[in-house]
Amino acid sequence: MIALLAGGAIIGRKVQGVAAIAPLPGAPALGDCVTELLLPPNISVRDEGKPPVYETVVAEPCTGARMGEVVGVIDRPGPLVVREVIWNGEVQGESLDDPNQENCATLSREYLGLGGPANDAMNVWVPLGDYTSSLTPGGPTDLQRAFGQGWAVCVVQDDYNRIARDAVGFEQSIRDAYQRFPVPPGLASCEQPCDTVHRSEYFAFGTYDRPTDWNEILESCKQLVVERTGLPAITDMEGLDITIEASADELSAATPELPAGAACVVTTGDGLWLQGSLLNVGDPDRIPWS
Repeated sequence: MIALLAGGAIIGRKVQGVAAIAPLPGAPALGDCVTELLLPPNISVRDEGKPPVYETVVAEPCTGARMGEVVGVIDRPGPLVVREVIWNGEVQGESLDDPNQENCATLSREYLGLGGPANDAMNVWVPLGDYTSSLTPGGPTDLQRAFGQGWAVCVVQDDYNRIARDAVGFEQSIRDAYQRFPVPPGLASCEQPCDTVHRSEYFAFGTYDRPTDWNEILESCKQLVVERTGLPAITDMEGLDITIEASADELSAATPELPAGAACVVTTGDGLWLQGSLLNVGDPDRIPWS
């Protein structure tokens, strides 16, 4: 609680009124709309061992369009950790790890209805999630911190639409957005923004730290695309090709010290274009051909 001065003496003058007690607001609620751009936190290795101080989040309950949305609330944010970066068996430097970012990634996947392995999972396809729109933690105001509030919230905001098109972001709530059609363009990943003309859409990424067969993960990519599009016939559909972007040599030689990356992609045939995401399309007649 904080006291709001509505009466008393100010610089020797009497002011009419009565001092009132008003509650200090707490953390925004799950699903609240973010009304101002949330910037990434300004943190460094000097902050190791301390919970990060995030930019102040400005959010409120709303319906309709929103710049971003609160998709997770963390009551007790964890401290920052400095880890060695090892590549090819040698220490290359240090990285600053924020455990709250990974927590936010998990919370966002649950809120958006994405499902699938966590972002740091190895040797499996990780469906696209928070890397397609901005996932950023936010925190209390200075006043809230002064009164002991130390929570953090996880915000998904559509940075591309806001910056490139001066658009508001999402047209409606993104709760369970990956379970409906169409999926908001800012939550899908294409070679161009998914609601503009494009030929390729990315469905998942994978990181492999053991020898892996190119053809084996291609088959698993096809299975994932069938699940994510709701189109059992897409593997043989004319005009759409499912492939992986990866080096067969690097995959076959992958190790923990030298992992290999791959992307699961759907690409149109020559002269064909899409304008929209294939996620949850469900019916061949709803494929967003341009």
